[in-house]
Order: sequence, then structure tokens, then C-alpha cells
Amino acid sequence: MENQLSFEEITALGNALNVSFGKSSTRDKGYGLNYKLLPDTEKEKCLVELRFETLVNFNPRYGLTEERKRLDKESADVLADAVQSVRAGYKDLMGRVLKVKEVSLNEPQVEHISMNPSLVRAKYYRTLLVAVV
Repeated sequence: MENQLSFEEITALGNALNVSFGKSSTRDKGYGLNYKLLPDTEKEKCLVELRFETLVNFNPRYGLTEERKRLDKESADVLADAVQSVRAGYKDLMGRVLKVKEVSLNEPQVEHISMNPSLVRAKYYRTLLVAVV
């Protein structure tokens, strides 16, 4: 089928997405970036889900508004940079450009982990879905 990635292309994409250790790992920067390669669809060759996650602590008296604005910008920037990094890694491996298009950038989610009067801990995450075309 013309619309599917070859084994070689899938392997190169998987290697470009590898974040298990080394330069691809971003956990030392205070956030995690995870990738998931999803099966091909009728329209695209495959989908790649990128997920930005971090823990946040904030004072409930001041709220999460300012911290949320900062995290929204940071997550969007990190996800956009990750797509460019994957494209560059794929080009290094395959010698040709990986064509992708953004399918969706989900609204950020904040999940409260613990609450007390002086400190709230929460998990912030955001998911970007891109299609390999």
C-alpha cells in the first residue's frame, strides 16, 4: 500500500523519537517529553503523539494563573522544538525530509496531586498530535 511507511522508515522514525537516555532525554530540565507512534490511518502514513509533562507547586492563595501562562508557553515551545528535532534526526538517518502536519494541540490539563493550605502540587500535561504525510 502506497500510504504506509516502509520498515526502514518506521525504524528511522523510531530512532529519531527515542528518548530513553542521552541527548534526547529532557527530564533534567524539569519536564518530561514522551512520544508514542500510533498506527497508520487511511489519510496519513502514521501519527505521532508527543506529550509534555511536568510537576508544579504553587501557593493556593495566589492561584495557578501566572504559572499556567508560563507553562502553556513553555509546553508549546518544547513540543514545537521536539517536532523539529525529530524531523532533523529523521533527515540525518534517512537523508530526506520527514513531512509532518499538526493534527491537534490539546488544551493543557492540570491534575491536582495534593493540597494543603500553603502548597498545592499538581501535574501539568499537554499533548500534540502530528501526522506523517
